[in-house]
Amino acid sequence: LGSMPTQGLLWWSRLPMALLAVASGLLLFLFVKESAGRVAGYVFSFLYILNPYLSITLRRAMGESSLLFFTLVATFAGISALAASDKVRCANHVPPSSRIPLAPLFWLVLFGFGTGLAGASKLNGLAISVAGMVIAILIYCISKKHLSQSTGNSFLIRAIASVFLTTGVLFIIVNP
Repeated sequence: LGSMPTQGLLWWSRLPMALLAVASGLLLFLFVKESAGRVAGYVFSFLYILNPYLSITLRRAMGESSLLFFTLVATFAGISALAASDKVRCANHVPPSSRIPLAPLFWLVLFGFGTGLAGASKLNGLAISVAGMVIAILIYCISKKHLSQSTGNSFLIRAIASVFLTTGVLFIIVNP
């Protein structure tokens, strides 16, 4: 019939995607700045802004912007889980503990949250959950000396289950 959405409708439907693209750029700047320095962060931001492909795809009312943002949320949670496990490891200079480290488990649940929403944006976002499993295994390997055998095994099972369960529940809640 030749029906076209009004300019106002297009503007309002694209606004959340543009805001998510800006938030993604800021998160990427922080990641690059922390890993390679401030100059690298600014260079990356400059390239991110000038990239014509990103400029076109991230501002449209499609799933790419939310996929990128929630992938970065999961990335932040994964980095924080590894940092929290390192704090647990550094704090335990005593014989192996029987307490499950809750901070890395919390960040892995948040990782599952980001993964579930990334998967709800586009199905290939669900592939990030494999990275959550790898992070849980890394935390287990790092913390092996500082946790008793049964506690370490329990942590690994709970961490992997938390990632996959949170991812699945959020994916289903958003896409019933």
